[in-house]
Amino acid sequence: MSGVVGISSANYKEIEKTLKALTNTIEANYPDTFKSELRKWGFHEEKL
Repeated sequence: MSGVVGISSANYKEIEKTLKALTNTIEANYPDTFKSELRKWGFHEEKL
């Protein structure tokens, strides 16, 4: 079981990095309305 948890933890870091890159891209493309755009994409919190 601990092996599965270790893999999951490594995947979590990669997913977190990808989501942060996505939110930064949305913010760069929609500088005035990025908060509403993040909501459209399904992000409920702006901090990741």
